[in-house]
Amino acid sequence: MENYVAIVVDNDAKAFESLYDLWNLDAAGDITVHGATVIHRDKYGYVDVAKRTAGANARTGSGIGSSALLGALGSTNGAGSSGLGADATSVFLPRGRSAVIAEVTERQTIAIDDLAAHAGGTIFRRAKSDLRGDARYDFAMRSLRRYGLAVVLALWSCAQNPSGGTSALPLAAGQTAQAHHRVAHRGDMASQIQHVVIIVQENRTVDDLFQFLPGANTQSWGYNSSWQQVSLQPENLAAAYDLSHIHTYFSTEYNGGNMNGFDLEQCKGKCVANAAYAYVPQSQVQPYYTLAETYAFADNMFESDQGPSFVSHQYLISGTSTTSTGSANKASNNPEDPEGDLVGGCDSPQGSLVGVINPKGAEPQNLKMYPCFQRLSIMNEMDAAGVSWKYYQATQGAGLWNAPDAIQSIWSNPSEMASNVISPSSQVLTDIANGNLASVVWVTPTQAASDHPKVNNGSGPSWVASVVNAIGSSQYWSNTAIFITWDDWGGFYDHVSPTIYNSFELGFRVPLVVVSPYAKPGYVSHGQHEFGSILKFVEETFNLPSLGTTDVRADDLSDCFDFTQPMIRYKHVATKYPPRYFATLPAAEPKD
Repeated sequence: MENYVAIVVDNDAKAFESLYDLWNLDAAGDITVHGATVIHRDKYGYVDVAKRTAGANARTGSGIGSSALLGALGSTNGAGSSGLGADATSVFLPRGRSAVIAEVTERQTIAIDDLAAHAGGTIFRRAKSDLRGDARYDFAMRSLRRYGLAVVLALWSCAQNPSGGTSALPLAAGQTAQAHHRVAHRGDMASQIQHVVIIVQENRTVDDLFQFLPGANTQSWGYNSSWQQVSLQPENLAAAYDLSHIHTYFSTEYNGGNMNGFDLEQCKGKCVANAAYAYVPQSQVQPYYTLAETYAFADNMFESDQGPSFVSHQYLISGTSTTSTGSANKASNNPEDPEGDLVGGCDSPQGSLVGVINPKGAEPQNLKMYPCFQRLSIMNEMDAAGVSWKYYQATQGAGLWNAPDAIQSIWSNPSEMASNVISPSSQVLTDIANGNLASVVWVTPTQAASDHPKVNNGSGPSWVASVVNAIGSSQYWSNTAIFITWDDWGGFYDHVSPTIYNSFELGFRVPLVVVSPYAKPGYVSHGQHEFGSILKFVEETFNLPSLGTTDVRADDLSDCFDFTQPMIRYKHVATKYPPRYFATLPAAEPKD
């Protein structure tokens, strides 16, 4: 792959160290460096190109030197590009920072990614192929040869922004809106966010997964139905049992607000006594703790619904599980086909049915319906506004976690499904590395990496950290908000009684980790949040209309951010399993 890269670090010393390391990679045959140099952007926005370089050749393959690199990296062509400021370098280089800029041929991106991580820096990468045909890029290359760097930077700034605002490039024939769309933001809160990544894991409560997180509201014991105190016991993340988490057992455990019915749980597998009263040892999920302690954590985040995975994933894209737009009835459980196998979506086998709850809390048989809904989702709103999105899922076809498949208007559009609903889930790592991150992304796991009891293998924390590490070491870090949450409580004990709004809302607490260069570091939010809060953040970030569902009552998670603080530099999170491991996992969902 022929790429232009910028390794952004704190100062010139680190930049020159990284430059030597870059040439060493070239000497080892891991990459081919066609040209590289060091630049620094001062506090006023002016850019200096270092007079001393490392290696035999500091010129690009086309022979136009560091000026061409600046023009290429500053081009707005290509997916995921940022808005420009005073000059072309503001795309990738904050004021007061230094960078190695280079034209390289990479066999795999991991070599330079590791180099940047070692230097404590971030990567901005642009494929050379993305720039061909960009009229302003071609103009810049010609001008660089004729006039030099200073004049071209001024011309570039004027071309980008003749009136002081950010302008978008017109679409060339055959290009998509994803590459160029600039959205209008509402308010200061989300003005610096251009990408929202929603990572969805499975079946955990705050007390179960983050028992020892400093500052979080957790409890190490609970009452049973006889009002006896039961201590939470350690359980492996990959425990060999599973607890029921259908709506019936929510009601049993909630027990009219007493929160003491967890001993009446239904358990399958190699069950232990008081299986619901459990916590996962911190050592087994350390990447989650590292992210939560480095960035922000919400200990009062609630599952919006009182049901299992299928309906929770509907809430994560629609803010509801209503059977159609405007209906008072909501899908309430996991769909099954006529043989009793779990399915979900408009591609479920004929005869598949999902349970439905009415406003009075009844779930009569005659309300059951095929799990395909004429209901609005936030994807529909984004389509109308030209905001790009992708939903990464383990497999195509019917599935509990395959949320867009259950929205008839999306599922019935083959081209949209092919472009935006992506399998396998690990493709997100490739898309980030290749500069193809959509504006809004959902990432769901394979069952092995899901944290789902009985079927996971303990790799979930490494999976989540691998996705976050990929973003943190990419060009996207400076303008991304990442929300990591769990789709339902999984039957596990939690001591906080939820607010009950109606017959199906709210459910129990689930964890939420907020990762961003603008997240409040080490902050624990005690405000009430729910799945609708994530949707509201997306709506406000991309100036979308309200869905008119749970997003209306929900907050927007603004207390987890401080957009006036210095941008947090990303630090690589250590993992047990490397990113490449997740491409080898079987693509499957749990059958429970």
